[in-house]
Amino acid sequence: MKRLLIFLMFFVPFVFGNVNPSATSGRPSPGEVVNNPVMFTWTYFDADGDELEYSIVQIDDDRMFFSPQNYKVVGSSFKIYLDSDGEYYWRVQAVNKFGNDISEAHRFFINTKEKVCSDGTSFFECSFEKPLYCD
Repeated sequence: MKRLLIFLMFFVPFVFGNVNPSATSGRPSPGEVVNNPVMFTWTYFDADGDELEYSIVQIDDDRMFFSPQNYKVVGSSFKIYLDSDGEYYWRVQAVNKFGNDISEAHRFFINTKEKVCSDGTSFFECSFEKPLYCD
């Protein structure tokens, strides 16, 4: 009987858990000055290949996120008009059916007096989307 018990102990199948997804903040990048509307972008990665179900974008004017505005988003970008100029913080939480992960928070600034192109590129700077200057 002891041999059977030892045999079963070594051949019990292991169940490996699913790895949580990861989210990495893109734009606005840390310290970036933007204008309205603010375009938030991020990347999603899951080592298990699980699909992203949705993301939660959190925006707050407090770096500790005591009272964030939460926006449920399908995809990896989100555009919004923010009420006033000033300092803001943002992070994104990626959610799939097995778990979630929240990105590092980044600080950015709203300056509605600064001219910014519709794609978020500062005026007279090259755009990543097209090799031209903004009009």
